[in-house]
Amino acid sequence: MEKRKLWIDQMRGLCMIAILWFHTEMYFVGSEVTPYALYVQDALAGFFFLSGYLFWRDEPESLRHRLISIFRWLVVPYFFFTTLIAIPKVFVYGRYDGLLPIAGKILCGHASWFVAALIVAEVLFALSQRLFRGRLLPMGLLAVAAMVAAHFVGNEYAPTPLYNKTNFWSVNEALLAFFFLFAGYAYHCYEKAVERQPWRWLAVALLLMLVVLKALILRGDEKMIFGTICTSCYPLFILDMIVSVLFMVTIMKRLPRVAFLEWTGSHSLVYYFFCGGVPLVVSMMLERVGFAYSGLPSLAVAFVLVYLLATAVAFLFYRYTTIVRRPAGVSG
Repeated sequence: MEKRKLWIDQMRGLCMIAILWFHTEMYFVGSEVTPYALYVQDALAGFFFLSGYLFWRDEPESLRHRLISIFRWLVVPYFFFTTLIAIPKVFVYGRYDGLLPIAGKILCGHASWFVAALIVAEVLFALSQRLFRGRLLPMGLLAVAAMVAAHFVGNEYAPTPLYNKTNFWSVNEALLAFFFLFAGYAYHCYEKAVERQPWRWLAVALLLMLVVLKALILRGDEKMIFGTICTSCYPLFILDMIVSVLFMVTIMKRLPRVAFLEWTGSHSLVYYFFCGGVPLVVSMMLERVGFAYSGLPSLAVAFVLVYLLATAVAFLFYRYTTIVRRPAGVSG
């Protein structure tokens, strides 16, 4: 296992903060203030890219060991946290249709689409890695095929006859996630060659491309939603996320240590399970004391409260449970 890399944790932290910001807007304001297409799909793609990056090993890893790791560090936390959160959700939303629908939602992987998609994508990637013995060309062809398939089975903006409405265990999003896992894996393989390039020129080129892409997206009012997949221009959707992720990687590898980013990133799994519940609770509390949205300053106050409470929750789970606590010095 590799030791933790600062830039990975800090990039995860940045992506997690972006997700918390989005949910704070949705619950505190009631709608998005910052356009979703500016950052949310990019943050989600970033998580999948980093998971693929961490798949690469100097020495081959057995399929059995990888599947056990997925089960221990993703499947077990998924069932633990979604079950733990299920009952409070009933009281918050005031809707109780019985235990069977709640259990069914959890068992079908619908209680947390991102983690479900990550689990399925990692299992598929581990199988493909074993099947093709880590060779990039066949794995890359499979990744591109999965990305194309995600459009036909998962894009609800313009459903095709192949559209998978049930989306069991978020398999639609998992196909797209598989593509970004491969992108991270391939990047790790060629990381030394990339690092020999003048990174400042690379960063400038990626930034210019990103500005053009975001301008096209906003000007055309394009839908760019990752989960569930809903995009009005699929090629633009994919290109935007690729460029955004590569730009983030280029910058984050040169960023000095930022303590709160590093801590958030290294504890991001718990943050993600509570990234909807904490903003909802904070928004309800602020509403009770008469603190309503009145512009960016009020939104900033709500976000700080959300981040602090989410951090406290993550600290408690990492400090007092072993459900998500990995061995010290090990990345994942």
